[in-house]
Amino acid sequence: NFQTDIVIQAAGTITYTYINFAPNPSDGARECVYANQTVTTAYPTANTGQTVNASNTITAMTASTRYCFLYSASNLTWDRDGS
Repeated sequence: NFQTDIVIQAAGTITYTYINFAPNPSDGARECVYANQTVTTAYPTANTGQTVNASNTITAMTASTRYCFLYSASNLTWDRDGS
């Protein structure tokens, strides 16, 4: 629940990865993921009772780019943070 950065280190392109968000986040929790290589297919995955906002999520990752998500307790949703 208190992890804020997920770092993926690989020697080459990653075919796919699952990004599992915290099971009991507090309102405003922020989780970021970074990969040193391209990720062809990314699966941001919310825990039971939560959702990932499909309109602004990621489906792939560019090498050396950080992607962040913010949790909203009012609607139990992870939204991509543009900052």
